[in-house]
Amino acid sequence: LPSLAERLRQRSGRDVHLLPNAVNLRLFDPRHEYDRPTDLPHAEWTIIYIGALWGDWFDWELLVAVAERYRDAAVVVIGNYRGQCPSVPDNLHFLGLKPQRVLPSYLAHADVAIIPWRVNEITQATSPLKVYEYVAMRKPVVAPDLPALVDVPLVLRSRDRVEFLANIERARTIQCSGEVDMFVQANSWERRVA
Repeated sequence: LPSLAERLRQRSGRDVHLLPNAVNLRLFDPRHEYDRPTDLPHAEWTIIYIGALWGDWFDWELLVAVAERYRDAAVVVIGNYRGQCPSVPDNLHFLGLKPQRVLPSYLAHADVAIIPWRVNEITQATSPLKVYEYVAMRKPVVAPDLPALVDVPLVLRSRDRVEFLANIERARTIQCSGEVDMFVQANSWERRVA
């Protein structure tokens, strides 16, 4: 993030080059036909989170609130789950760690992607890698109001828990536009390397 790069410039007195996160477009390609993963629960629709499940920034209470609010959805979590969730509603499913190569198949069969994080000093200086993968797969994303997500299409930023929960319903109606294609092409790892 620019703020982190600036802080490093000030502390070190040296040039700092910011290399933001990006996406592997050879892997996360929405034009490909993906088989439905056998362990993906069946429901009217699917909300998904893929990522780290540790640290002070993960909001377990928000995740539970999502599952409780949207009982007709399967809320699917892919990551290293070790029983951290304080309560597990019937529609909240922990599928464990998965190799990156299979993640597009889960995203292809999901409806809304989420980033259930708290807003704190760490997340204010974080650019969630998974957002790039979610957007590359043309999935609407509901996330906290983080500076790194200001100009990312398909992302509904949420100022608090109430707005986060409401944005999940809004996300179900979002349509992709040409802006998404331009963003994804501009934020590929190939473009970063170039």
